[in-house]
Amino acid sequence: MKKLHDGLQFAAAAFGLLVVVSELRAWPTTLAFGLVAAVAALAGYFTSKHTDVALERQIEMLETEQGGRSLSVTQLQVLTERLRTVQRLNRSVHLMGLNGDREAIRLAHVLKPAFENAGFGVDGVWEDSLIGGTGPGVLVRHTKIDAMVGQGIHAALQQVGLETRIVELGKDSGNDLDVIVGYKPL
Repeated sequence: MKKLHDGLQFAAAAFGLLVVVSELRAWPTTLAFGLVAAVAALAGYFTSKHTDVALERQIEMLETEQGGRSLSVTQLQVLTERLRTVQRLNRSVHLMGLNGDREAIRLAHVLKPAFENAGFGVDGVWEDSLIGGTGPGVLVRHTKIDAMVGQGIHAALQQVGLETRIVELGKDSGNDLDVIVGYKPL
């Protein structure tokens, strides 16, 4: 469609120029050149409208895609209630977003009050990078000792529609429970 539109614009300009030249030279074909130029200009106008509509639709789709993950007030209330049913830790949950991923950091900041309102201590929101990355969604990392807590957090996050995965850390990994917001799933 773009090539057709460009061709029609060129034709309208070319025939418009021929009209001007024919008037200056007093050629008898001025009316024919004028009609062709008008038809090409009208066709160019309508094809440009079609192109504009298609571009606007693409822009709207990209804006929606870039909007990021968010939780409604109702989802936050449900998350808080579900987290209240999870056993508390005697230490804070480390809440992180991926380094350089603004959307992930923003979602981590949205999650923090839900954890705090449910009675969890929260360390963060930290911006950190992980070797190997996190993949899409939210990653819940816990030790074997904290398996019930990690699984409870995992279930609560899934209840509100967030894609989550659990990673069990080895016994030499310390005793942290991490909630890491990864990149937005496609």
